[in-house]
Amino acid sequence: RNFIQYPKSAFEEILKKHQKHNKSNCIIFDEAQVLEELPQLVKDLVDTNNNYSIILSGSRYIDRTGLAGTDPLVGRISARLKLYPLTNGEINSIPVEDTFIHQIINSKNIKKTIEEYQYISHQQSYAFKDNIIFGAMPSIISDKKKYSNEIFREQYAQSYFETTLSKSLIQERIDISILKDLTKYFATYTSEICNIANLADNLKIDARTITKYISILESLHLINIIRPYKNGYVQEMRAQPKIHIADTGLATSYLQYDSYEDLSVDLRGRLFE
Repeated sequence: RNFIQYPKSAFEEILKKHQKHNKSNCIIFDEAQVLEELPQLVKDLVDTNNNYSIILSGSRYIDRTGLAGTDPLVGRISARLKLYPLTNGEINSIPVEDTFIHQIINSKNIKKTIEEYQYISHQQSYAFKDNIIFGAMPSIISDKKKYSNEIFREQYAQSYFETTLSKSLIQERIDISILKDLTKYFATYTSEICNIANLADNLKIDARTITKYISILESLHLINIIRPYKNGYVQEMRAQPKIHIADTGLATSYLQYDSYEDLSVDLRGRLFE
């Protein structure tokens, strides 16, 4: 409350308390997008004092201000971090040395490594099916007992999508119904090569609108765009990408699938990819 009413004095008070009670020079502001004056205050701090490392956590609107959408942190950010759903290794606390990528990179016999890894995966097929349905959102993974109830999972997914999509209304002039239709389409046809012209024709939506909304969905971390590997950057940008839903559990719950057996063979393959 003090920060909202008196942002500058509250910020200075936080710095004083931190300096007095903490050895670390790192300060984390969670849900930082709520504090509209914070980016400017951080800018002033990093421009005059290099004793602090500031982490701003929250939505993609942290860097927006009331100044016509300008970003006072441009050129002052060392890294933008995206938080994705947990990996299978993180869920099962697998050491880095045991992960597929690490083993392939350090393998002296790649063919043998792949064969052995596939065998291990086959032995854990029950867990694979479980992971497809539950996905990897931390809140669901941490309380699987509660979310084994498909109603709770569906409510969580609906709430997650509704909340995340509505955030885009804060800064963007959009049609939320189109955004919802696209989200459902990408959940159903995840990992499909995205032909904008065909998609626009099927959904009866202008191609430019779809391109804009895909960009919004990607920035909201609901989808991931994977471009094919080409010999040059220009060729990659011109090639049609694949679009993947960010989390399989959100997709299955959003589409109201209760178990792995309910999924069509085609959708199983898409979600696996």
